[in-house]
Amino acid sequence: MNNNVDKSIYTLRYNNFVNLGVKPEIKDSQFSIANYGHRFNCILIPITNSLYKENIRTKYISFINNPRNTSLYNNSNEFSISFPTLEEITTQHLDEKDENLKITKKIGLLSSWIDLGTTDPLINKISLKVITNELRIGVEMHGIDTFIISPPKDCSDLSSYAEIIIKILDYIKSYQPRLRLCISLPITTNDELVNDRLSTWELWIRIKCLCKNNSNLYVSLALVKKYLSLKDLDFLTKWLNEHVDSILISSSVFQENKFAQPVLNKINQLIIEKFQEKSYKYHYHLSVLLHGLEKYPKFAENIYIDYMDYILAKNYDKMSMLGSQTQENLSNTDVYNNLMATLEAQFVSYYNANHKAISTLLIMMPEKQNNSYRLIDLVVKTLLNQGNSDLIQIFVLPEKENGSTTVKINELSLFIKQKDYKVNLSIVNDLQTLHKPINMVLTDNISNIELPIIYHSLKSKFKYLFDDCTCIPEQIIFSCKPICTKENNQKQREFSVGYDNYISLSNEKEVSGCSPITYKINKKHILNGLLLSASCKFSYGPEEQIVKIRKFYLPLKPMFLNKDMELEISLRILQKESAESSTDFDKRKLAINYTASLFIYLVNEQLTGNVMTIGQLSIDEKDALDEKFPKAYNNADVEIHERCLILFDELYIEYL
Repeated sequence: MNNNVDKSIYTLRYNNFVNLGVKPEIKDSQFSIANYGHRFNCILIPITNSLYKENIRTKYISFINNPRNTSLYNNSNEFSISFPTLEEITTQHLDEKDENLKITKKIGLLSSWIDLGTTDPLINKISLKVITNELRIGVEMHGIDTFIISPPKDCSDLSSYAEIIIKILDYIKSYQPRLRLCISLPITTNDELVNDRLSTWELWIRIKCLCKNNSNLYVSLALVKKYLSLKDLDFLTKWLNEHVDSILISSSVFQENKFAQPVLNKINQLIIEKFQEKSYKYHYHLSVLLHGLEKYPKFAENIYIDYMDYILAKNYDKMSMLGSQTQENLSNTDVYNNLMATLEAQFVSYYNANHKAISTLLIMMPEKQNNSYRLIDLVVKTLLNQGNSDLIQIFVLPEKENGSTTVKINELSLFIKQKDYKVNLSIVNDLQTLHKPINMVLTDNISNIELPIIYHSLKSKFKYLFDDCTCIPEQIIFSCKPICTKENNQKQREFSVGYDNYISLSNEKEVSGCSPITYKINKKHILNGLLLSASCKFSYGPEEQIVKIRKFYLPLKPMFLNKDMELEISLRILQKESAESSTDFDKRKLAINYTASLFIYLVNEQLTGNVMTIGQLSIDEKDALDEKFPKAYNNADVEIHERCLILFDELYIEYL
């Protein structure tokens, strides 16, 4: 390869979605990026240097050794920290210029030597002042909008750590509301890497809950060299549903291959690919940050960066080739794992914050996966961890099979007996047997197509039970949109949840009762069906999350649509007891009645003409003499369009 080739071109292949960054080595309070090549576009900058640390340490020791300050709790207000001087701030080497290197993102690394969340008010005061000073320097000197902060040193007292994080977040809200504060944590669920008994994901959930799901709070995940408890990579699924801003990769994580080059193991490559895939699919920026590259002189610093550039570019090419079909072959297990990851995060977060208000909990139609009921396990584990399981009554309502719950009750009873749960748990055959109000309802069911209707009718049919009840998921809804399927397979009624091999002709809208749904067509194309989706809607978090659990295809006779036409769909979903009997309905649960009407806007010759207009108001000229209207109007030729029906399709009936 020609040495004059601008290697930064490689980064441009994927940096619309991923930043590749490096933490440069610091020498004499300055950093240099001259040794790292050209294949990166982001740098991780420590805001202050060791001189700042030593000056504060010296001042602190002098203060506490002063006989006048023997009582720190009484005299801590007398201790003050000045704003860092230029010598105490990390800066870039002035003589360093490289026209080929394009740095588009800077991330600030906040001091890790401070002790966040102690019981000593003086140390807390110092820590908060150091952090707020560094935030100001990062924003005003480097234009930084993302900062990484160290995790708690003592996991047994998360409330003290969360208190100072909340103060930092409050400062951010008043100073620069769009800043991100990222807590660095290892990605693994291996308890050996975390103090006490908490896994890193559980640790993050606790902190996030204590900080009231603050929208400025994110997590920065560090990869590890070995993973001791992989199983089905459940920990990865959990993290993919969290606000992960960046991936941290230490040079110690790399292994040497047979060609004597540093590489990542297969698991770490998979983790990076999954996060990169998420950023590609949902169009948000992920940062992959390398650090500690100078610690192993055996390999030049740019070798690590060139390798990561290769990995990210390879993943990007794979996703670009697949287009929007990266999730097409999701299995039922994948769908269930995605649902459970979101449900678990929201339930644990909500329960930890509101457990004192919960005395009755209903697990509704739990899903059986691999001869186990994961939702029951999750609820029992969460209650036991909180330590108040004896104060809460858990009810389990099984799903009906062939009109009876007997089979499911027997299965559940055997499962519960084998587990020997140390909680108040009982199975109920019918909700009518319950009399005590339910405080919380949970369900993880993805197989019962009736569930959106059953779930929606809970509060109307059993108002005395569910009038003031928290539901997770909050809603289970049907939504619909017009499509053109590429295969046009009229015999296939259910698609996999990840199915994307169709052209969408308008936005997806929620199905609400019998009300017609109007779609404005945004593409000139053939319409041959509707995509009906069942989704779980989660609202207990910084933002609403919707997890799709089923997808169905409802066929229509092919019709050609022009852009800006309007399609009106009348769609009614009926259960067996509400629908007419049919031989096709014997093994199905729902009947879908639907029809389509197509409208176009045409010029009405009788109404079109010279009219007087003001703002959005349009009136006929003869009304200008009416005293109700002002005198100052402008005359204009205006076309009046009328909505005209051009096609009414037949009534369709599908059974699901």
